[in-house]
Amino acid sequence: MERKLTELPLEELWELFPIFLTGHSEDWAGWFEEEAHCLECMLPMDRIGRVEHVGSTSMETIWAKPIIDILVEMKPGEDMGGVRDILEQNGYVCMSETGSRLSFNKGYTPQGFAERVYHLHLRQDGDHDELYFRDYMRDYPDAAKEYETLKLGLWKQYEHDRDAYTDSKAGFVRKYTQKAKSLYGDRYEKAGSGQWRRASAGDTGCLRRIARESEAHWGFDEAFMDTFDRKFNITQEFIEGHPVFVFQKDGEPAAFWGVIPEGDRCVLEYFYIAEAYLGKGYGRRMWEHLTFWCRNHGIRRIHFVTSWEAAGFYEKMGAQRDGEAVSVIDGRKIPCFRCCL
Repeated sequence: MERKLTELPLEELWELFPIFLTGHSEDWAGWFEEEAHCLECMLPMDRIGRVEHVGSTSMETIWAKPIIDILVEMKPGEDMGGVRDILEQNGYVCMSETGSRLSFNKGYTPQGFAERVYHLHLRQDGDHDELYFRDYMRDYPDAAKEYETLKLGLWKQYEHDRDAYTDSKAGFVRKYTQKAKSLYGDRYEKAGSGQWRRASAGDTGCLRRIARESEAHWGFDEAFMDTFDRKFNITQEFIEGHPVFVFQKDGEPAAFWGVIPEGDRCVLEYFYIAEAYLGKGYGRRMWEHLTFWCRNHGIRRIHFVTSWEAAGFYEKMGAQRDGEAVSVIDGRKIPCFRCCL
């Protein structure tokens, strides 16, 4: 009779599921988004603080185990017991329980790895150091390359000893997690999870306010902002006629993006975050949502213009400069960008 994976000793598990690293795959972000959507449908989201892609597959430039790490963080005071039951009823296997931390696997079979493999880390509120480490590796390519080199050096040495592999990385992870916390402050102590939804005509006033706040953040004067409202700020007609998606947090829109599809390309017209959420990591999450939606709808190129002040963000997201255009607001020259998906 075939034994369950939970009945196998660690040595047999490590032989069946060895450490294996591979170059980054563009599919990984999509695998996370699809699984996150499934989790949001099955879990009691009123009790969940956030669902996030963490681990090396969330870092776009480095080699990684082809396993999607997902952090599911509870809201303050919520019990994990019911969530554990739901996960185990939907294909996840609880492989370890350490204090208030539960770790689940999905995609491990008696024959080895399935095509898609997930590690889900269920945590209490505030237990999310992985988010800080992830963001630092994303923002500082030299540190990410150092991390990749470390992992590649440990791969064959600990191919069949996952605990030793993880322990050998621990010092590096601690070092850069502390650097990240010093740099990013309380980025994840206040920024809880939210949900995406399609915008409706009733959102027009709120989205116009968000766009104005976000644009004014760069210090433009009142005359500029008045012209911005007249010539560019989002309208009900645009929302009704184009894909516009809102990030909803604590019952209120916190950010939104909107595009004009043109065959296999699109023009990004709106990408704005409410002032209260600027600098808290939402921009990257928006970009990931936007590019995932585009790929799923056959869009392979995103084109847009932006202010010089915002150009650095889009360059970090992988967009490339593509000349200059004349602003419809004040006639100055502003940068054009393109992003190939």
